[in-house]
Amino acid sequence: MAQNHLRDAVYAPEYRPFKAGEFLRYNIHYGLVNAGEASFRLADTLRNMANRPHYVVEVTGRSYRAWDVFFKVRDYYYSYIDTASMLPLVYSRNVQEGDFSYKESFLFDRVKMEARGKNPQGPQAIDIPARVQDLASMMYFARSVRFYNKPKGFVLPIDVFFESEWFASGAKLDGMAEVQTALGTFRCMRIIPQLVEGRVFKGQDDMVVYVSADKNQVPIRIESAIFVGSIKVDLVEYRNLRHRFTSQVR
Repeated sequence: MAQNHLRDAVYAPEYRPFKAGEFLRYNIHYGLVNAGEASFRLADTLRNMANRPHYVVEVTGRSYRAWDVFFKVRDYYYSYIDTASMLPLVYSRNVQEGDFSYKESFLFDRVKMEARGKNPQGPQAIDIPARVQDLASMMYFARSVRFYNKPKGFVLPIDVFFESEWFASGAKLDGMAEVQTALGTFRCMRIIPQLVEGRVFKGQDDMVVYVSADKNQVPIRIESAIFVGSIKVDLVEYRNLRHRFTSQVR
């Protein structure tokens, strides 16, 4: 289990820049090759669980068939996120990435501070910090904190549950940039997530996320170095945003 070495401040959600029904789709480029796509979907309706309303999040990632012979990817995540606290209640991950596959499903008990579920080794009960996020919920939690009015260097601590462990992570505001995409040019905040080193990423700071500098705080582009080469992920479609894209400059 990791120890949280970030700032002791705990950030509660400040607002909701998204709504039920939001859909984001991204193209994934490996070097110069258009290798696959990913999508983030909030269900059209909320789901009542434990007598509280929850967002239903589905995240999918896949390689295109022409790329499958090199590195087949079929990833699926879902999460139920409490609309008030932005904390996940239930999380599932089912991924195939080349020769690697992994399945896990957990329920987060915030009273007992325990994640209960199963992974390939069988049933598990794992101690967790009080505000742990999962891989599907963490983007929506980060978007619910107003980065656009924070000073450069601001760090949002995020504890993340990943492969039946939790890790101290975070997101750092590193300045501003303009990003040109097929959808247009956007004024963006440059965010550096702290990554989990290991199977995919070389180091903790090998990813940059360019997030729209407006109330939506939508990721526009993600650039990352991986063990073999680099990837670029660009927003190519969006539907049902809560706010107009005021960060689009042309």
